[in-house]
Amino acid sequence: MKDKCFLVTGGAGFIGSHLVDALLAREAKAVVAVDNLFLGSLENLALAQRSERFYFYREDAADLPAMDHLIAKHQIEVVFNLATKALLYSFTNPEGAFMVNV
Repeated sequence: MKDKCFLVTGGAGFIGSHLVDALLAREAKAVVAVDNLFLGSLENLALAQRSERFYFYREDAADLPAMDHLIAKHQIEVVFNLATKALLYSFTNPEGAFMVNV
């Protein structure tokens, strides 16, 4: 783990933030969290924000150019896609939900 850079989409959510903390505790080289804060909260990342190996970006995981940029910038090797749209959103915008959830 010490030589790997991780990207966690949905990183400010309940599960995502716990994964971020676990990766940092296992001494990952770097952990990048991406969240649009629609369902997540920066409060969930309070512990992670103390680490110099942690980076947070308020972005939408469906923004592929932004994701490509972050993957290249931080030389990401592993991606955990925990970003999701709320269930009701998927009824009114199935394509948008698909872009994030899949």
